[in-house]
Amino acid sequence: MLARLLERAQQLLRRGPRRLRQKRTMRLECLSAPAEVVFDDAGVPFLYASSQRDLLALQGYLHAKDRLFQLEMMRRLAKGTLSAVV
Repeated sequence: MLARLLERAQQLLRRGPRRLRQKRTMRLECLSAPAEVVFDDAGVPFLYASSQRDLLALQGYLHAKDRLFQLEMMRRLAKGTLSAVV
């Protein structure tokens, strides 16, 4: 069962994005070289970078960008100021 699951995961990784929805080249100060983000038709990002450090930095950036609202609410909850928003 595990072998079939790993085989399927490899097939999906080799296939890459199904349909190109949006392609962006990102330049952030923390990156040592340009990196590319490709979104498929489901909005799933595929990240391409020249180093693992850049890849992880880009992943963190995208995660924070997508979750900005959640991060703000959790920050306000921790500070005790959530009721000011609601």
